[in-house]
Parts: sequence; C-alpha cells; structure tokens
Amino acid sequence: METFIINQINLQCLIASKAARCLHAAQGRKLIDFSLRRTQGIDAGMKAARASYIAGFNATSNVLAGITYGIPLSGTMAHSYISSYRNEIDAFRAFARNFPERSIMLIETYDAIGGAHKAVKVAGEMAARGQRMQRVRIDSGDLLVLGHKVREVLDEAGFPDIEMVGSGGLDEYDLEKLSLGDAPYDACGVGTKMSV
Repeated sequence: METFIINQINLQCLIASKAARCLHAAQGRKLIDFSLRRTQGIDAGMKAARASYIAGFNATSNVLAGITYGIPLSGTMAHSYISSYRNEIDAFRAFARNFPERSIMLIETYDAIGGAHKAVKVAGEMAARGQRMQRVRIDSGDLLVLGHKVREVLDEAGFPDIEMVGSGGLDEYDLEKLSLGDAPYDACGVGTKMSV
C-alpha cells in the first residue's frame, strides 16, 4: 500500500512544486503546460497537466487532459506543419484560414524576425476579412533578444494587440531571466524541464 501511495504522490508533487517555482519566476505571465511530448508515458502526461494546473498554470496543450479534467486548452501550429509547405507564409495563411479564431503563428521555424514580418502580413490580410491574429510564438533562440525585436516588428506594423508566447526548454531560471529582462511575452509554454 505504501509503495502505491508514494508512487502516486511523488511525481505529482514534484511537478506541482516545479510548476509553482515557474509561476513565481514568470511574474504574472500566463503559463501553459507543454510537457506531453517528453513525459514518460501518457499517464505521466496526464498527471503533469493536472498537477501544473492545480499549482496555477493557466492551460495545457494536452487535449485529453483538457477533456478529462476541464483544463483550458492552448496550443499552436507545429514546426512540421510549417515545413510541410513550400513557403512559410503559405503555412501561416492556411492556418489562419482554417483556425481564424485560434490563430497562433509559430514564427521562428526558419528565422524569427523574418517570420514576424510574414505574420504581420497575414495579420493584415486577416484584419481585412474582419478577423484577428491572436498570438505569435517563438520556440528557440535567445528568447529575450528575439522577444524585444519581434514586439517591435508587431508594434511598428500596427498590431500591438497580438500577444506573444515564448517556449523552448524553459524552466524557472529561464523565466526569471525573461522577467528581469522585461521580455514582452504574455505567456510561456513550459514542458520538458517541468515534467522530466
């Protein structure tokens, strides 16, 4: 009995503790559980989504956890989706056409600044149709430097309302650096370093 109880409690307490440290370091930014791809088995992925949500995360990318536990869902397009198109902007346009109410563009598959310029072009096309691009996401590189540069591109193009999401191997130490550097992210995805 003791072994089973410890087995059930330890992992979830470990994840909830890590999630709480991330929340503290994020200083008010929304946090999204992005851990499912790296957890060891779907059961751990479900536990990570639930434990991080209980600790204060705002959402999960784990659809089954969202359905099972009523956790708000949040996610974006994948790098593989973008690379399946001949041109990055074609991927953005297709995604915006198919998901106009959930258009979150992953802009750094090839080059974050170039992707930001393409995203604002698509955002303008969406605005002409009466739609609105919600967010852009940066998933690699120097998130602090890129965040400031991309925010500048969005603002100069007349889209200060497009939110930004940062992700890519983040933990509480990375989130603290982003907070200290006044990074312009509205939300961050935290995964591998929380759940593995």
